Amino acid sequence: MAGLFLLFGTGCAQNIYVTPDHKTVDHGPSNTVQFQAKDGSGKTIQGVTWSCDPSVGTVTASGLFTATGWGTCNVTASKSGYQSGSAQVQVPTYLSGTISSSKTLTKQYNPYILSGTVVVPTGVTLTINPGTVVKAKPGAMLQVEGTLTSVGTSGEPIPFTSFKDDSVWGDTNDDGNATSPAPGDWGGLYLKNATQPSQISYT
Repeated sequence: MAGLFLLFGTGCAQNIYVTPDHKTVDHGPSNTVQFQAKDGSGKTIQGVTWSCDPSVGTVTASGLFTATGWGTCNVTASKSGYQSGSAQVQVPTYLSGTISSSKTLTKQYNPYILSGTVVVPTGVTLTINPGTVVKAKPGAMLQVEGTLTSVGTSGEPIPFTSFKDDSVWGDTNDDGNATSPAPGDWGGLYLKNATQPSQISYT
């Protein structure tokens, strides 16, 4: 007797698309973003489970993200039978004014944004670890009168770039393709009467 074979079709799970797909949010309990989960036709998917890195923020069952920390994370929507989707959230660390004591910047809290002139005074050391990303707003600059140690590696350089530069750490200024980086976007790095030798490589 011939064998009986049953052939079952294999369905493909639908993708979840999270909107907006990227957002930059300032740190603080009042700074929130409402995310939504959509299917390929733009219809809202109900009953998804939301998650994110708790060191950066929190997200409710309805997709409301609150920036309780600093850094960058993915806000992810998951549901059985669907391919999970995610959106990137950046909660930058802003730097401006005079640094009063020695400080270390690490990639865990990327990106860092120079929002004005940052001064490293005499007797103070600013250390920037490998992989750290520093972006600068128009007119901002880093003025070193003390010591700067910015030593990256070939695998983890330390980029200093314009706030408008989407090629490094994404669209931090949240304007899509409306702006592009250009020479003169920021004031640069100025070593002024540094009291001790600074170390700068792969930066």
